Amino acid sequence: MSFIATVYPVGRPAALLTMRGDGPWDDGLVVDADGFKGWNGGVSSRRDVTMRQNRRGAHPVRSYGDPREVRANGFANASSHENLGSLEERFSLLGGDDVQQVVFSVTEMGRTRWAIGYVDQAVFVPDGTIPSAQFSLHLWFENALKFGEVRTTAAASSATSINRGNTTASLVHTITGANAGGYTLASGGKTFTVTQPLVAGIPHTVDMETGDLTVAGVTISGKTTTADLWGVPGGGTVTTTITGGTAQVASTVKDTYS
Repeated sequence: MSFIATVYPVGRPAALLTMRGDGPWDDGLVVDADGFKGWNGGVSSRRDVTMRQNRRGAHPVRSYGDPREVRANGFANASSHENLGSLEERFSLLGGDDVQQVVFSVTEMGRTRWAIGYVDQAVFVPDGTIPSAQFSLHLWFENALKFGEVRTTAAASSATSINRGNTTASLVHTITGANAGGYTLASGGKTFTVTQPLVAGIPHTVDMETGDLTVAGVTISGKTTTADLWGVPGGGTVTTTITGGTAQVASTVKDTYS
């Protein structure tokens, strides 16, 4: 099992920890041969089923994936007890009260995928006599999706976004320019109309997964007249246009994988 995985608290990349699946190696974490579970493959799905009355079967309903849980167990090698202590402190930070989310990234089979999740458990037990330890890390991801490259288009009157993943990717639009009457985003017959004035130098952000409109870091309510949402299908492209004064749109998309 050859892979390299990294994990660090969101906003604190200097605290990065690296785990390998092809150890041993000095001053690092080595995952047991069967100690890495939950990252590869899909997850279980669920659906709210309504049975048909006086007929066989149930009404067709969409299923949704469960959260993803990842477990890594292995051992830590260090060239000295001092280095082992430093490794323990960085590992223990993952389970600290001030760490709310972590970035977890795995490189294997020539590809890198990442996700943002939470630490359920981080255990580090030194052996005592030699500079080595056993470790266990349990991560929980509210969304089972994984991500690859992140791309942002240039600001213009239209933006074409590409998703090289295998499932629908969410879009985040950044709108700049000026128009007192707001603007309208459109794609494939769908529209998202904002009546909040667009002021030069104060960008708007529209999250196409949640429908949230954010201005200067504040979520704005009641300033949309139509709020259709759209994404980019796996392996596909989507073009978003904008109208309204001098408004321009730049679209950000992450390659998204199930």
